[in-house]
Amino acid sequence: MTTEKTTKTKFDNLPENMSVKDIALFLGVSKSTAYNIANSNDFPRLKTPGRRLVIVPKAGFINWYNENCVTASELKAE
Repeated sequence: MTTEKTTKTKFDNLPENMSVKDIALFLGVSKSTAYNIANSNDFPRLKTPGRRLVIVPKAGFINWYNENCVTASELKAE
């Protein structure tokens, strides 16, 4: 009998393919702000031709978040 420890993270409940609404809810910003973020050049997204729909792969979002997240101590140092 093996017992595995699972560590829950804030990313666990995110869908594998995220919408702009998912991003807005996770980041605590408006949907229009989430669209602005999703349309930035370094943001990992899949755009559907001819539509405003933006699909964001969870793994890409997590990488982007970890690279761009600023901690409170970093803000104080600025």
